[in-house]
Amino acid sequence: MSPRHLYLAILLLLALATAALAAEVEGIDLGAEAAALGQPLVADFGMNRCSSCIKQSEAIEVLKGETLGRVGWKFIHIGEDEKTAARYKILLIPTLIFFDEHGVERYRYVGYMDAEALREKLAELGLLQGS
Repeated sequence: MSPRHLYLAILLLLALATAALAAEVEGIDLGAEAAALGQPLVADFGMNRCSSCIKQSEAIEVLKGETLGRVGWKFIHIGEDEKTAARYKILLIPTLIFFDEHGVERYRYVGYMDAEALREKLAELGLLQGS
C-alpha cells in the first residue's frame, strides 16, 4: 500500500470513529423539541435523590399551571439519560436550560432557582408571551 493510500485509509478510519462517537453522545435535541412545540422550553437536568433537584422540581410545579400552553417544561434525569446530559455538557445539578420558541438556547443556570426567580427570568428573556 502506498503512503498516500495509507494516509487516506487512516483519515477514513478517523472520520468513521468520530462519527461513531458523535452518534453515541447524541441524546435528545431539546432545541428541536422547543421548535416543534412552537413555544419556549425549560429543561431541568437533575436526579430524584438530590435535595436541590427536588426543590427545583417543586418550584417548577408552581409555574407549570401559570405557563400552560406558553412554556414547555421537561425533566431530564441525568442517571437515566446520560447521552442528553453529555450532549448539553451538564456537570452539576440542578441545571436549567431555557430555549426560545425557535429552539435557541437563551440562558443556562446551575443551582436551585425558586419559582419567583424562574418567573422573572422567563419574563426577562421574553419567553412569557401572551401574559
